[in-house]
Amino acid sequence: MELIFLQYREQLRLPRLHLHRLAALGGVIIPEYSTASLAILLGKIRADFGLPADEELTWRPRLGSALAALGPELFELRRRMLAEAKACGIRSVVVIRDVGPNQSKQDIAAESLKLFYDRVILHLRAKAAMSPGGCRGLICAGRPTSEKDGHWLAASLDLTRFGQDYVRPDLIALPIVTAPSAQLPQLQLADLVVSATTAAVAGYASGQHLVPYLHDLMVTDACGKRAGFGIVLRPQRLNNLYLRVFSESRCVAHGGLEVPLPSRGLSTTDHWPYATDDGLDPRLRL
Repeated sequence: MELIFLQYREQLRLPRLHLHRLAALGGVIIPEYSTASLAILLGKIRADFGLPADEELTWRPRLGSALAALGPELFELRRRMLAEAKACGIRSVVVIRDVGPNQSKQDIAAESLKLFYDRVILHLRAKAAMSPGGCRGLICAGRPTSEKDGHWLAASLDLTRFGQDYVRPDLIALPIVTAPSAQLPQLQLADLVVSATTAAVAGYASGQHLVPYLHDLMVTDACGKRAGFGIVLRPQRLNNLYLRVFSESRCVAHGGLEVPLPSRGLSTTDHWPYATDDGLDPRLRL
């Protein structure tokens, strides 16, 4: 059994050019045998940094909290969390979409959930092929703060019943369940992975400096490629960011065509940004 912890996050202030509003849905895939040990390890990290045992390890600490007071030490805390995740055999999938200002959170998250679900099922299927007893998953999402914010989770019911066009739903045991992130350290790790990955795509140094550790967790295809599997960017005009942010030299475009990066697009009507630069002010690369 693999336990999958899911979070949804948005990034509105974007230093990188050519972006509008980033919506991210993703999380971590934790082997059942690592679930308890991860909680113990994260508890030790809290203690090592002098944090209360019940301090939520969130990407955006509350003003005045013990976590916020760490200041520059926050990077080391987050680096250690990701390093411990790797040591526990944890993997990740994050779907990031650049969306318009008028698209609803429910529509965005429901569409992203389908992309996330596909990658998780493919990962479980690959693990099942190597395990005599097979491999199934259970998904737990961070509980939305309001009923309205949680409407997108209704899409998970049909996905669990019917799957996608090319992916059967038989490897997910139940519809998505929810829990408060403050009560589950595994959801706090998912928050770190999704938020840091989104920050890196947006162009923030806080996320970019963690990319080597995020890269280690990403699910891959059979050839070791992360672009389109452990990290999914939509629409395809963002494909060059697979290279600029995550050092992936190839991606699969619409229609199944594998494209070397950087690329200006698939036709004369395509204009993929970031073909010649990363879209950042040089002063932001410090």
